[in-house]
Order: sequence, then structure tokens, then C-alpha cells
Amino acid sequence: MAITRTRDESFSKVAEKAISALCDVKQARHELHGAQEPLEGIVKEANRMTDLINVAKSTEALQTPGIAPHVAHITELMVRLFSSMMIMGAENRRLLEPRVLLPEHHEYGHLSRMCLQLAEARSGLEDLVLAGRVALRGNAREGYVVVRDSLRDANDKVRSALGVDLLLYKHLKARMEAGGDNIIRLTDAEIERLGLPRVSGPRVEQWRAVVGVETGIVRTA
Repeated sequence: MAITRTRDESFSKVAEKAISALCDVKQARHELHGAQEPLEGIVKEANRMTDLINVAKSTEALQTPGIAPHVAHITELMVRLFSSMMIMGAENRRLLEPRVLLPEHHEYGHLSRMCLQLAEARSGLEDLVLAGRVALRGNAREGYVVVRDSLRDANDKVRSALGVDLLLYKHLKARMEAGGDNIIRLTDAEIERLGLPRVSGPRVEQWRAVVGVETGIVRTA
């Protein structure tokens, strides 16, 4: 049965369902014998996805629109995997001697394929989490700024849990580490590198020439 997110369901509830399903799969691993490589891969992916979901759950700015549907998809994958693992375990318990799953067995192949699906789902989730534009403010017309303290706090949390930096922090690492004002105004080159929506160069300069003095938005590059 498909697991869908209702319109009023919070990300926290979506995350809790996924974490519960991930835990179930890690427990079900002990129902099987053999298949060490795919099972170890499944547990590794489950652990990483748990860390990613927990980071997103604890940092509201990382809860972008695409994350909740992706986490719900992961829950569906884990429920299907858990069911198949429990069926394999039940069949095994009916035997006088536990069956050791080897590469030539179809169950081994099924677990290997599921491991690949989990790796793909984890990679997609990781991309979504790390691409979160924490502490970014602004728009295409007026330009963009980053709140230094907010980005640093969020990145410290991500780095502690995942061992990597947010993409926004990577792009601004030199400016972040150099210190200075808490508000970092992005240059046109930085806006372009980040792929942010922006008005074309001539239109930006024309607009700034008219209202830039009043708004404090001046040429940035």
C-alpha cells in the first residue's frame, strides 16, 4: 500500500514514519543468513538516511518542498523491503537448517537490487538536504544576502551529523571564514554560481541606478 503525505501532515510526522521504517529494516536484517554484502549495504544506506532525515527534521530551513515527498518515497521503499525480508525469514524458519543466502539465490539478487534502489534514494535525499538554502534572503530583482550566523549554525549541525558542508557554505566558505558583517551580500558572480533566479545584468544595473540609493542595493561585482 502506498504511503502518501496528507496536506496537513507535518514534516516531523513524515520523518518519524521514515525513521521507524528504517529501524524495522535494520532489525529484519537479523532474520536472514548469508547475503552479507547486500545486507551490509542496506544497513549502511539506512543509517545514512536516518542521519539525513534527522538533520532535516531538526533544521526547519532544510525542509524544502521536495524533501517531504522524497522521504515518503523512502518510507515506501523500506516498507516493501521489510515485508520481503520478513517473508524470507519466515520461509527460512520452516527449514530444519537455516538457509544461507548465496549470490546464486534469487533472494540475494532481490536484496542487491533493493540496496541499489536505497542508494539512489539516499543520494537524492542527500542532494536535497545539502542544497538547502539556509539563511538566504532576497529575490531576483533586489539581490540576495546570507545571514552569516544562521548559515554557520546550520552548517555546523550538518557537518557534525554528516561530515560534509552545505553547498551554500561551500560556495561562500572563504567569505564565511574571513569574518566581517553578519549580513553577506552576494555578488553577481556568486548569484550565478548558485543558480539563483536573477534579472539580466543590464536590467539589474538600470534598476539599481533608479532605486539603488534609496534601498541600499548597490553594484555588487
